[in-house]
Amino acid sequence: MGKDLKIELDDDAYTKLLKMANETGLSLQRMCKHILEEFTYQGKVYSGVWPEGPGKRVIIDFPKYSSRVLKIHENEL
Repeated sequence: MGKDLKIELDDDAYTKLLKMANETGLSLQRMCKHILEEFTYQGKVYSGVWPEGPGKRVIIDFPKYSSRVLKIHENEL
């Protein structure tokens, strides 16, 4: 059983993700689930001190190579 996650996106990111989901025939939630899960296999997050802060610098390093092929049953779309 998975865990629920509530996230807030800015309008532009939401619109772009919704368009991608519609183009692939997935629900927005299902597509975001796969993006986040796939990121955990190949992606990295770096953080460090932000001298101009206060705060932190965060760098998101997305996968550079092809992702796994996901097979999704129709009832899971």
